[in-house]
Amino acid sequence: MENNCHIISIFNSTWHQLYKLKKIHFSIKQMT
Repeated sequence: MENNCHIISIFNSTWHQLYKLKKIHFSIKQMT
């Protein structure tokens, strides 16, 4: 059970980083 929570937290942080990258990429595309 603990291991499962750990996997979920890793997944959440990875998703959050991807989301931030996507937002940055989108704003760069809008600027050009």
